[in-house]
Amino acid sequence: MTSPKVLFWDQLDKNEKNKIRRVCIPKPGSGNLEVPENIFEMWQDAAKGRETLYRMWAKSGGVKAVFVESVLVMSKSTRSKKLSVKGGFYSKEDMSTELGYKQSRIDKIVKWAESKNLVRTCEYDDEVLEYWVNIRTEGVLSQEDIDTMEHQKKYEGDGGTDLQMKPRVSLDDFSFGDDDPLVHRNNADKVLVKLNEHLAQTLKARTVSKLEALLKDFEGVYEDMGDCKAEGKINGFGEKLVADCENHFKKAQKLNLALQTLSRLRKASRLRLFSFVKAHMSVQSTLPGAVKRVSLDIAEGVARGKNKALAELYVCYTKKVLRPSSEELLSPQVYLIAKKYGKGAWVVREIQQENGGKALSVIKIGLTSNPFVRRESYARQNFKSFVVIHQTSRADLLGMLEMLEAAVIAEFYDNGRQCRNQLRGGESMRDKNFVPRFPPPYYVYCAATNAAQRVPAKDLVIDAKAAAKKDSCRVLAKIAKVKESSADVPLFKIFQEHGLALEVEFSFSKLATLERYPYIDPRKLFTVLGDGYFHKVLGVPAHLAKESLELFWEKFRVLHPNHQVFSQYVPLATLIPYYLHGDGGRGFKKDPIEILSMLPALGAGSNAKPVDLSSKRKAEDIALGINLRGSSGTTRFLFAVLSSLVYKHHPTVFDELMRLWGKKLESLFADGFEACGSTWRIVILGFTGDNPFIKKVAHLNRSFNNVRKTHSSKNDQKGCCWLCMAGKETRTEHYPFEHLGFFDPAWISTQGLNNPLPWAGNGGPLLQHMLLDPDESPAAFFKADFFHVYHAGVGKDFAASAVVYSMSKLFGLGGIDRDLKALNDALAVYVRKHKTRLHCGFLTKDLLGYNSTREYPEGKWSKNMDTAIVMKFVVDLLQQRRFQDTVQSDDILKTILASATAIGAVLNRCLEAEYFMSDADCVYVIRKGHEFLCGYSSLVAMCYGRQLCLFKLRPKTHYMNHILLNVYTEWCRTGTAVNPLSEATFMSEDFVGHSARLSRRVDPRAIALKVLQRYLLWMQTALDKDALQTLDLSWLL
Repeated sequence: MTSPKVLFWDQLDKNEKNKIRRVCIPKPGSGNLEVPENIFEMWQDAAKGRETLYRMWAKSGGVKAVFVESVLVMSKSTRSKKLSVKGGFYSKEDMSTELGYKQSRIDKIVKWAESKNLVRTCEYDDEVLEYWVNIRTEGVLSQEDIDTMEHQKKYEGDGGTDLQMKPRVSLDDFSFGDDDPLVHRNNADKVLVKLNEHLAQTLKARTVSKLEALLKDFEGVYEDMGDCKAEGKINGFGEKLVADCENHFKKAQKLNLALQTLSRLRKASRLRLFSFVKAHMSVQSTLPGAVKRVSLDIAEGVARGKNKALAELYVCYTKKVLRPSSEELLSPQVYLIAKKYGKGAWVVREIQQENGGKALSVIKIGLTSNPFVRRESYARQNFKSFVVIHQTSRADLLGMLEMLEAAVIAEFYDNGRQCRNQLRGGESMRDKNFVPRFPPPYYVYCAATNAAQRVPAKDLVIDAKAAAKKDSCRVLAKIAKVKESSADVPLFKIFQEHGLALEVEFSFSKLATLERYPYIDPRKLFTVLGDGYFHKVLGVPAHLAKESLELFWEKFRVLHPNHQVFSQYVPLATLIPYYLHGDGGRGFKKDPIEILSMLPALGAGSNAKPVDLSSKRKAEDIALGINLRGSSGTTRFLFAVLSSLVYKHHPTVFDELMRLWGKKLESLFADGFEACGSTWRIVILGFTGDNPFIKKVAHLNRSFNNVRKTHSSKNDQKGCCWLCMAGKETRTEHYPFEHLGFFDPAWISTQGLNNPLPWAGNGGPLLQHMLLDPDESPAAFFKADFFHVYHAGVGKDFAASAVVYSMSKLFGLGGIDRDLKALNDALAVYVRKHKTRLHCGFLTKDLLGYNSTREYPEGKWSKNMDTAIVMKFVVDLLQQRRFQDTVQSDDILKTILASATAIGAVLNRCLEAEYFMSDADCVYVIRKGHEFLCGYSSLVAMCYGRQLCLFKLRPKTHYMNHILLNVYTEWCRTGTAVNPLSEATFMSEDFVGHSARLSRRVDPRAIALKVLQRYLLWMQTALDKDALQTLDLSWLL
């Protein structure tokens, strides 16, 4: 516990003030306050309120518990007297089942409630009427001793008496008005309610639920009798055991009798429905004869027990009959519903069988006007199958499709367990005026996938045991036989046998003191992928592989003529370029987990410039795209994972794992792997990742950790960059990392071969097995990552500072809160206009890292891709006509606009370029990149001169300079350059996120193996989804 100390409010240091700030402001994670809102408002009042809080803190001795709250325990005796009338709203069925009333008494209660006007429709089902029932009058007289614990919040100091506490309970009176939700009166047609109530009673699904409950009871009795039998064989049948057996036998007889009774009632209800429909045909006298016949056909189908979905369809149809505004939907084409319903139900069952059976499949039934877009949407949600059930090109038949959709959904609806439709009737394609929102054609579809990889192994076995009794699926039968306590390994084998997991055999090796550490041998993985998915391994079309790779190495030789790969005497037409990636994820209970993967240097391009990797591409159309499109599960390949639990007990295991990885990659280059009748080799061009991981892999002694914390330092500084000597400060050398540009900074002369090695040893065990370029420093093997440098660094700082300064100048409402509210209103308009989404929702002072004018803003949104959206919003805001004069008259605003526009242009051009950028692309990127660096440097200088804490300079700004300078250097030497986004980790971070989520669903003691198992399940799913996206749907047009 914190000890109190003597404090003076006017002499509090920064640490004490930060403690007060953390207590008074909302928590960053949850946004909750642990003090009343008045305290938070006092903290926001920097002039007077904070001084009051400082006085209160000093008086509390700096102890948070004294400052915030105290706990009081007391005892009290109470004596009470209470008289109450208990009652409630009950339907007729509830009176019979829950209250146990006879029909004669129920009729009297209904008559009394109607006379008192105490009748309402059910809040959850407008087709059911409820009546008020006085159950009984009760009286209570009690005397008791009560020990209570009360939390009392005390606040002391000046202004403490002005605090107001918001009551947690509303003390207002309540009444039974006409619009009171308790009574729940509405204007629903009583005839419709009566009709639907009768139908609901007749078609009541409770008999089904009761039958299911009886079956469960049967199963329970069967299990109990089995236990008694087993116990009798072991210990003998004593008197108690014999009595238990007799009780179980009697219970089984009762259940059998109840089951027979319910079956008879269900058959009788079907016949009553048929007679009821015939009796009420007079209600439909105004409808076409075809509609009457269809209604009778539906009723006959229900009476014969064809399907309960037809009954649901009839209930829906009756609603339409009694609503004149909907009569235009009732056309003779409703004849087709029964026929198409049978087809649709059959199609859905077939899809369920293909995706693991009824218990393992997940389905979604819907209606769309664009199946191509909808298929892509479901593919992003991990759905493997997409089938069109029926289509129509006529707008007047949309009602028929809506009825068909509702009928099929009703057949498979299970409250979201496997059928993911939330509404039984489907989602409408009409606006508030009942007009179709989209033109024809219209399609009813079903999307499905296998949910096995998302279900814990034990739960999957339990579900399979229950489902296997009704489903004949062979996979379910095998899963049901698996032992629940150790289900992971047998389940994985079953999934591999039936094509639900990639058939790759795991490898094991001794690492440090660990005898068998699992990993995926790249040779085995690529050999398996070579059968059907070889274009994923190559990053180019399989039928154009040799031509594309020859072109790649031809251009690569221009940039790196002396690279060691060209002296190895291997055929370049079968040599595949790759990058390595490593990063830390958040595992079980937020423990870190290291994830190692590799990816092809080439790929399917980007969304701005997609590159086709299918067999349809022509031989003369060779394009070398960057690898930023598609699923990360099919373009990134896992090697191994390492949990912090293992790393803590075996400190050397990380280096041992990197050494093993290096050896496997070296063997993959020397010996290759077999695919498509040829031997293919893989060479590593570099390692990408964030700075902390690169420091860990290469054992760097010059990194961002070495940067000085103030503007100057008395001690010598090693430097903060592994690519040059920037940040090094001694008596004889000084290379400020804050200097930006392509020509003037002093650190430019320390690049390349002039760069001393940034490590004390050999650069880590991985580097010893890699091929390098002797014209460059070995440190250049480790690449600066554009994603972490810009989207998670420079861009965040720039955007936060730009937003803070811009909103004060553009809105100028006299306070940060009012300006921020106006800014968020403009942001909401921008998001809606451009149909994008900000993951953080809106901007707050916490997300902007804004505490006061004496601290630099820092973007603190968790999703780094939000940086791009905020930057685009800043540009859009400053370009609005209403702010044009303000922007032109302010040098800082003009520079913000120019710099943000320049870096946006760099990103757009790089996304549109290939791996090797053309001369025009290089010139454009160099010019705009230099404009951004100069603009950022100017903003730093202007804000510093005006004593504004804006636009912070950090090592990531220097790394950004390296990325852009590398493009300039390569272009000056050869006329081309490697696309900086080809080495960015946009999709690799997505891969790390998926892998980390897999690690949070397994036993933390066996993460290394079980994550690999689930990874192969995920990869097979991703490959199937990718194959789904290449399906030819031209027949729908």
